[in-house]
Amino acid sequence: MPMKPEEVLRRIAARQEEASFRVPAGEGRLLAFLAERGTVLERRYANGEVDVRVRIGSADRARAERMLLDATRKVSPSEGEGAPPE
Repeated sequence: MPMKPEEVLRRIAARQEEASFRVPAGEGRLLAFLAERGTVLERRYANGEVDVRVRIGSADRARAERMLLDATRKVSPSEGEGAPPE
């Protein structure tokens, strides 16, 4: 007998976990990924960053964490700390 839609949703929700991310506001790709692959519970904007609380599967959480790490590495030495003196 096929599962009822409510049971399918309950099983999906049981596999998700709550996670929080602080994302640079310009990282639309990551923010869209979180909204598409998870359920956004809370979103706060401040100082050019977005604090996002989301329910998301563990594999998608890991991918989002890698995307965030890549985003924080994007700042080139000439734009951030460690720039050689002129």
